[in-house]
Amino acid sequence: MTSSGAISAVFGEFYVADAVDATNATISKLESSYSGSKTQIETLRAMGVEEKVLLNLSENVEIMKAEADRQRNEFQQTLRNKAWTSVEELAKRSEQKYIREFLASKVIEEAESCNLLSRRGLSGDFFNLNSTIVNAIHKECPDADAFHIKIGALAQMFEIDLTGLRSKVKNAETDWKSVRLLEEWVRDKLLQHEPDMFKVWKAIIDFRNASFPYHETDDRVVELTVLFGHKYPPDYSELWMDVLKRFLKSIGSFVDLLSRALKGSS
Repeated sequence: MTSSGAISAVFGEFYVADAVDATNATISKLESSYSGSKTQIETLRAMGVEEKVLLNLSENVEIMKAEADRQRNEFQQTLRNKAWTSVEELAKRSEQKYIREFLASKVIEEAESCNLLSRRGLSGDFFNLNSTIVNAIHKECPDADAFHIKIGALAQMFEIDLTGLRSKVKNAETDWKSVRLLEEWVRDKLLQHEPDMFKVWKAIIDFRNASFPYHETDDRVVELTVLFGHKYPPDYSELWMDVLKRFLKSIGSFVDLLSRALKGSS
């Protein structure tokens, strides 16, 4: 592989190879001109041309050499800076990928623990963990479209068969969904809980309901973005990471709540 080809492979950008070739060609021309001029000076000296004239020519030739050296040094520094920047960006992306996959796996793991407990305490699973949802949560989040799909997947985790949960809540209204029913069950049982748990769950559902393609996007997304610690418009990759962190913490609080409820009823 040529040097330009190697650089192109490292950076993954075809135009870099073209820039390398063009710059090397320019520097080579300067160096070739320098070498040819030195030969010409020696030829003129052998022909008896005055040293004063040759000195002026030599000064011009040395200026040419200095320019070639300057361009080569600048170009090599540019390549080093580009390579280091690429390494840093690659390391950052790798770290983000690891953290994202770890958080996604922990969310599913904790949600499965919740379901084991809720089958005993609430007569059924509390979280929907079908394969489509699980796959969506684990995928990358490079932009707004990906984020909306992923936030929709989290919201779908609350779309469950409500028969068992509804049977546990006195005077449950017909339009109450899972989160509202659970709030009433917790209130009826006088269970202590983290206030952020329900806040995060409602924010996730609101985010889905305020976002395309599920619904027409409205200005609630700005407030919800701020709730998760970001300005609008956000870096959607980082916003997704923070949503996962808050969601994971909320599920952990729910595991603790269910464990205490089951212990108290035994």
